[in-house]
Amino acid sequence: TLHVTGPANAPRMVFDNKMTVASVCLPVTNPAGGTSVLYGQRFSDGPVSSSAPAIVLVHGIASSTENWDFSPTWSVARALASAGYVVFSYDRLGYAKSSWYSQPGGGYTLSTQAHRSMLHDVAGDVKTGGYSVSGSGDCSGPTTPAGTQNRTVVIIGHSAGGWIVAGYPGEYHD
Repeated sequence: TLHVTGPANAPRMVFDNKMTVASVCLPVTNPAGGTSVLYGQRFSDGPVSSSAPAIVLVHGIASSTENWDFSPTWSVARALASAGYVVFSYDRLGYAKSSWYSQPGGGYTLSTQAHRSMLHDVAGDVKTGGYSVSGSGDCSGPTTPAGTQNRTVVIIGHSAGGWIVAGYPGEYHD
């Protein structure tokens, strides 16, 4: 549950103790056709439920999943989770805690279209429960299968993430 407190010019978000944030690892197909793992976070207010709709947040350039969760008292992801959604944010391939894409000329292949295709994989991972949960805060340690399927997925992007999201419905009709 979200409560906004503080003076009118300085709102502060306060969440109850049911808010959970888990590190998740999302397998995607990279532009070379191989598998890469994207680091992400899953936010929920109470138990993670497959009946709750999911929201996937896509960050922009010079950004990461952290932009959706600046702090426990100022967080878009936590605010959405407090409204009843299971919220996922992830580091796009080559950003922050996601694996690097070191192919000869690989940077040229990380186009908007390539990121959109990987977003489609992420949405599929959320729908099928095909991602894993990590206890180590990244995807380098042991993980356990998520097992939670969220059949309804909404995607939201900011800045360059918005450009990735904008073309999604025209290409993927799911």
